[in-house]
Amino acid sequence: VRGPNGEPSRELYFGAEGIKLSHDGALIDGMKLVLLGDQLVPINGDNWLLTLKGNANVKTGAFEEQSYVEFDCAGLKGIGLEADLRISRNILLPITSGGNYVCGDSPDNKYLKDSDAVNNKCYVGTSFSVKANGWNDLLVEVSLPQFEVRGLKGWGFNVKHAVLDLSDSRNAPNIQFPKDYSEVLIRGERNLWRGFYAKEISVMLPKGIENTKTSDKRVQFGTKDLILDDQGVSGTFFGEDI
Repeated sequence: VRGPNGEPSRELYFGAEGIKLSHDGALIDGMKLVLLGDQLVPINGDNWLLTLKGNANVKTGAFEEQSYVEFDCAGLKGIGLEADLRISRNILLPITSGGNYVCGDSPDNKYLKDSDAVNNKCYVGTSFSVKANGWNDLLVEVSLPQFEVRGLKGWGFNVKHAVLDLSDSRNAPNIQFPKDYSEVLIRGERNLWRGFYAKEISVMLPKGIENTKTSDKRVQFGTKDLILDDQGVSGTFFGEDI
């Protein structure tokens, strides 16, 4: 596997059991290739670390279907991915709801080791799982804990229920399209929509910009039902404690 920006290639090892073949070499009842063990995949020059989860029981030899690719006689039947994504501290720093740093404000990635990459709280990240009928049926849903962008000291961001829609057959559950999309999305083609959808994104302003009546709360603004696609940006924008 080679990253999108030309990162070094990486070998992924899959296993299968109970494969049945006919006399002429055709598959019988299909085949499922299961990822054997967790695989760390650096992305975008090591700024992102994607861990594809896989497992095989050494004692019993049984495969656990965490990440897999499934085939039948007609070709690709389905895929399943369980993964964890961590973002470099050179880009994002995790903070609390009050705006305090979880592990300090140093961009040093000393907290990250191969053995403790998954669910490492000193990095902004998330775990997610995806099951789809094929590569054109992917819906990736994530939420990110509160974070600060390096270079924007004091600004806090929170992303809830965000979905990257790469599917031609379905949309994110409860997605709210703008009213004028009835002209853009022809009846029967709603499922073909592709883009980024977030139920809610909030931004917390730096300390010193407080509500004059309730100084214990930071001013926030954000958007609900945010949509980014080839039509542009749409959503409902709001402010809190202004």
